[in-house]
Amino acid sequence: MIKPRIGGQPLHIILAHFPSALFPMSVACSSLFYFSDNNWAGHAAFYNLMAGAGTAWLTIVFGLWESLLVPAGKTKAIASLLLHATFNGMATILFSIWASKAWHEYPEMAKDSSTLLIFKWIAVAMLILGNYFGGKLLLVHHIGVNPSKSDEGKTY
Repeated sequence: MIKPRIGGQPLHIILAHFPSALFPMSVACSSLFYFSDNNWAGHAAFYNLMAGAGTAWLTIVFGLWESLLVPAGKTKAIASLLLHATFNGMATILFSIWASKAWHEYPEMAKDSSTLLIFKWIAVAMLILGNYFGGKLLLVHHIGVNPSKSDEGKTY
């Protein structure tokens, strides 16, 4: 099966940095907009949210493709993969719902409620937890990357 790569680097890993940065920045800007009357913060939250949602779905597509390449015998890696996909997938779905709502209201910039802001920060925490398991796939199980010479012979 063809591996999705650019210059030898996995596309999923390249793309994952975008939603990992854009979603928290969107929530930070939404929080700033909530506590101030800076309309620019609302616009910044909107654009970060849209870009995060778009790149998150691209990341999921390439992540699913990469997951098909994981050997069936690597049960610990598959467990980490499922946790990574679950947490990041739930966060992506939530942020995509909020992005759809914001898209339909644009150019009106309504402040989020305090309850919604709390849920958005929880979604950011889910994203961080999912990224932890994604990092474990790379650094511990060497999924998507070649193991170094010091890792040869180790079982994880």
